[in-house]
Parts: sequence; structure tokens; C-alpha cells
Amino acid sequence: MSTTTKAVKIEAGKAARMLAVAGAVLLLAASDVLSQTNWKGATGSWFEPGNWTSGLPTTSKDATIDNGGTAQVASPGAAANTVYVGRTRLNPSFLEIFGGGMLSDQQGSLGVSHGSVGTATVTGSGSKWTNSVDLSVGINGAGMLTITDGAQVTNRYGFLGQFSGSNGTARVSGTGSKWTNSSYFYVGYEGAGELTIADGGQVSNGPGYVGYTSGSQGTVMVTGSGSKWTNSSGLSVGNSGIGTLIVADGGQVSAATLSINGSSLLAIDVGSGSLLTVGNGAGAITNNGKVRILAGTGLAAGAQFQPILAGT
Repeated sequence: MSTTTKAVKIEAGKAARMLAVAGAVLLLAASDVLSQTNWKGATGSWFEPGNWTSGLPTTSKDATIDNGGTAQVASPGAAANTVYVGRTRLNPSFLEIFGGGMLSDQQGSLGVSHGSVGTATVTGSGSKWTNSVDLSVGINGAGMLTITDGAQVTNRYGFLGQFSGSNGTARVSGTGSKWTNSSYFYVGYEGAGELTIADGGQVSNGPGYVGYTSGSQGTVMVTGSGSKWTNSSGLSVGNSGIGTLIVADGGQVSAATLSINGSSLLAIDVGSGSLLTVGNGAGAITNNGKVRILAGTGLAAGAQFQPILAGT
């Protein structure tokens, strides 16, 4: 491949990432001219008009949950343009989707302003949160996302800890629980991000980044049999920030290519089926950080394991 071709591909990748962030900002700005309705209930049904200041949210009306209350989606049909959970510094606020409940919107935003706290929990088989564009967990404040017991969340671009000073955490656990990012996924874009995939939970995305920009921090733990993180493109641990990836107790991670940069760390145990696969076993690993292979207790002397499958 020529140097010119490489340069074009690099610039195209940068443009895509810039568009991802720009899309989030544009949606936030656009919400100022769209109608909106604010949650005024304590804990109650999303579908009760009296729980909202201006009636039920719609595909052309934003939903803001910011009063310290909890909006609950327990059946299909909930919709909004953008869903904000924890938009100001007023009170930690909550969104719960359970019992086969389904919510669809363009963008989900948890912990929007500095000092704000927004939490979303999606639990139970058949429960779904569908974002046609972005899901940002911790935009400038603190955001928390839990996906458990067979629930599913989908979006195009995913962010944990989007802007400087933010904090975004997510936990995906239980068989059938899935978080699907159809494009770029950032654990610590400019802020701090933390992702735990456990007990058979699964996360998938295109390119994955753990600690993307300078000053960011990202941590990913994949633990337990059946737990998987699938990167259909490259995975960068510590792109320009500091990243940590831990694969333990039978967890599995796959990527087309892998880079470990700067002060970043990859740690993987042996003897429990933990596995890192790069390029279907023939992909490239670029290591400028640290790699630790951890051996648990009780392993037989002379036992051989291959926890990392890659080419060069």
C-alpha cells in the first residue's frame, strides 16, 4: 500500500470521529428549538401524561428527566427525540426500562452538565433501548448505564466519559444482555470511562478506543464465561490517553488489530479460558505499553496455555 493511500485512510478515520462528536453537539443544540417535556413525577410510568410538564414525549419532542425522579418504561411504545437523564446539577435522576419495555429515540444522554448525575437501567429479556444515533454516558457530568438479565441497548456511536471532567460507567451482565454500537465506541473519550462485561454479557462495536484523547482514562474488564467484547475493526488501548484492558475468568475479547500505547496495560489470566483474539488469530499487535499474563493458583506445573491468538 502506498504512503498516499495510507494518508487518505488516516484522514478519513479522523473525519469520521469528528463527525461522531459533532453529531452529538448538533443534536444537543437542535434540542433547544424542538419542543420538550420535563418529568415532574416521583417514580412512575413513562406513559402517564400527568407525569410530564407538556404531555408525553414524542419523536419530535425531547424528554428531560431532571427532578430526582424515576421514569419507568414497562411496556413497548415509548419514544422521544432526545432523552436527557440528569441534565443540570439539581438532582440525580433515573430511567428504568424493564418487563419488556421498549424506548426509542435519536440520542440518549446521561449526566449532561457539569455536576449532573444521570442513571439508566435496562433489565430483563425483551427490554430494549434503541438510539438511532448516539448514546452518551457522562457527557460533562456523571452517567451510569446498567444492562442486565437479557436486556439490549443499541446505538451508532457510544461514549463513556465524553468530555473533559466527565465520568461514564457501564455494566453489561447476564446471558443475553447486549450493548451494540454499530460504529465507533469510546471508553474515556476526553473524560473517564469504565466498562464491565460480566457473567455472559456482550458488547460489540466497530473501532474501539480505551482512553482516546490526552488526559482521558479508560478501563475495561471482561470477566466470566460467555462474556465477550467484539471489536469488528481495530482496538486501541490508550490511544492518546491511559487505557487498561483486563480479561479474566474466561472472558473473551476480539479485534481486527490491537495497539497498546504509552502507560496503558493489557492484563489477561491463564487457566480459566480467558482469550484475546486479534485478526482471527493472524492480526497485528502493536505494543508500546505493558502486557501482563497472570497465572491463577492451582495450575499444574508445566501446563501450557495460549491466552492470546495473533500474528505478529
